[in-house]
This record gives sequence, structure tokens and C-alpha cells, in this order.
Amino acid sequence: MRVEPDRSATPAILIAGIGIAAAGSQLPIDLGPFHPATHAALELALTVESGRVTAAEARPGLMHRGAEKLFEVRDYPAVLALANRHDWLAPFAGELGVALAVESLLGISVPPRAVWIRMLLAELSRVSSHLAFLSALPTHPDSKTLPAFAWASRERVQQLLAAATGAHLHSMAVAIGGVRHDVTAQWLASVQTELPQLRNDVAHLAEAADLTSLRGVAPLGLAPALEFGVTGPMARAGGSTFDVRSAEPYLAYGEVADAGLLRIPSRAQGDAAARFELLLEETSMTLDLVHYCADRVASTPGPIGIRLPKVLRVPEGRTVSWTETPLGAATWLLDSHGDKVPWRLKLKAPSFAIMAAMSALLVGVDVSDLPLALSSCFFVVGDADR
Repeated sequence: MRVEPDRSATPAILIAGIGIAAAGSQLPIDLGPFHPATHAALELALTVESGRVTAAEARPGLMHRGAEKLFEVRDYPAVLALANRHDWLAPFAGELGVALAVESLLGISVPPRAVWIRMLLAELSRVSSHLAFLSALPTHPDSKTLPAFAWASRERVQQLLAAATGAHLHSMAVAIGGVRHDVTAQWLASVQTELPQLRNDVAHLAEAADLTSLRGVAPLGLAPALEFGVTGPMARAGGSTFDVRSAEPYLAYGEVADAGLLRIPSRAQGDAAARFELLLEETSMTLDLVHYCADRVASTPGPIGIRLPKVLRVPEGRTVSWTETPLGAATWLLDSHGDKVPWRLKLKAPSFAIMAAMSALLVGVDVSDLPLALSSCFFVVGDADR
């Protein structure tokens, strides 16, 4: 049942709930059946005066699983299995970040074919994640485009990923030194076959979008984004041009940038409408990257990995790796004491910064507009809670 806010001038504290946290909360917020934030639980403590939010605090941690401590008692293959579970919309991104850190301390280079397979799977994961958030895109009433449209389009991407990795959700596609399985010419052809339809789907979503009600809602400008450490589409919608793939290229993103395919979209407004506009543009650009990477995999023969000892011991040392996940920059700190398990493995996840920034972007939002404001925030609760 929706709780109507008190419109009096006396400030009131409301506990809002998203997902399973909505049960029993004073202000249950319904983001629809598809928005990724409804997959778990998040509480918001809101100070409301005359129907508007005057202060906000996100309260994550309801599904904290202690992943960073679990890393310390798992060998590196098992660490990969845990790392792909915090952002369940793009599990490949977690595996990749850990692998890059381990390979840095090992001093090994991944074979070129494996590099391109990694990039192809990473960009397909980006498309899949973005389409999940675009399921919350407001559309014109006469467009007949339902939230399920973007989700159905995402499912086609998921089927491609499942065909390549053998898993629909937790891909487990990365191996230290390469990838677990090669991809076939038939699968690469199926990727190229799907791309025109996916481009049409994104174009259709852009045409059907009705962002009028989102103009000026929940703005997050460049200064507060930097203050809270927000990266990714949320920051670029407010004026940032930072992207790890271009700022500090890893894998073969330097070649992609030189080819002119790694465009970094940006907006100045920073409001809910700008965030959806940017996500649409970035999804379209990512499909171009998928096409290029698929061509490069097809034209790059060779091994897909390096033979390593069955019991892998990483040399003593410390390194930091970071990647541009669909949600933003994810930073991994690996500290090894030469054992088969990490001494310390820490993750700075993009979703945590986005939740922290809610204390700024939700101020001034009318309580009735909270679903619109939160649906334009691209975060995964598990990514913050870990």
C-alpha cells in the first residue's frame, strides 16, 4: 500500500524501502517488475518537509555476504567464482578485474585471441546490463512499448552469452591467463546476426522514450559526482568524460580507441532524463564495439590461455587493477604473500558510490517523483553490499 507523505511544513523522517525492504517500510517504493534495484533490498532514510525530500541517506548492507573475507580463504579459481556474484547483471566484469590483478603480479601476458574474446564478452555484458536498466525507461502512452520490451531484448544478449560460456547467469568464462573456452565461428556468426535487431531495439526505445517528466528531476552534477566518487554512466550524464577504457586502456581498448570506436558520451544536465539519454547512446556505441571485437576474434587465431600450475601461487607483492564495468570503475587491490590464496583482496565497487550520492541527488525531489528518480540510478545492491 502506498503511503502518502505528510504535506505539512513539519519535517518528518520516513524509511523508504526498495525490493524486499519495501515490506513493512513506511514508504514502499515500487520501481516495477524489471528494474535491477528490486532484485534485493535497500533502505532509504528520508527527511521530508511539505512533500519534498530535504535530506536522504541510503542504508545498504542488508545482504552483505563478507565476500572480501571469503576471498582470503579461497584459491584463485574459487576467487573468480565469488567475484562474479556481486554485480549479477554483469558477472563477467568481476571475474575480469580479479584476473587482471593476478596476471599483473604473475607478470604474464594473455594470448591475443583470449584478449579479444574477453573484450567481446565484456561488451556483450555491458549491453545486457544497460538494457536491464532501460526496462525502466518511461515511454509515450501510445508507443505500446512496455518495460518487458527492453528485458526481452536483453534476454537475446543473455542467450548469446550463455551459448559462449555455458551459463545463463554466472558465466565463469575467465581463467587466469586467458579464457576457459574458445568460441566457434558459428557462435561469432550468431553474434553478428543478432546485432541489427539489437540496434533496431535500441533505436525503438529511443524513439518511444518520453523523458518530459524526468527533466530536472534528481540532478547529479559533476562536482558532487567527483565528491562521492561516482563514475560510469551516472557521472558521464553530469559532465564527466572519464572512462577507464580510454584513461588507462587495458586488454586491447587502446586499439579500439585508435580505430575511433571508443566514443565516450557525456551530458551536461545530470538529471534523470540525461541519465537515460546517455544510457541509450552508450548502448548503441557498445554494439559497434561488439561488432568490431567479433571481427577481431574471427581474424585472430591462436591459443586461448597460458598453461599454469594446477596449484597457483601468486608471487609476493601488491597491485591495483581497475576496469570500466557497466556501472562504472571497479578497482581491485590484491596483496599476495606468495600463497595460493590472497592475503588481501579488496574491491571498490561503483554501486557503493552511487548509493552514497543519493544523499545529494534526492534532495529537492518530490516524494511522488521518487520512483522516477530512483529508476534512473544505475546500481546493483549486491555490488555495494558484496
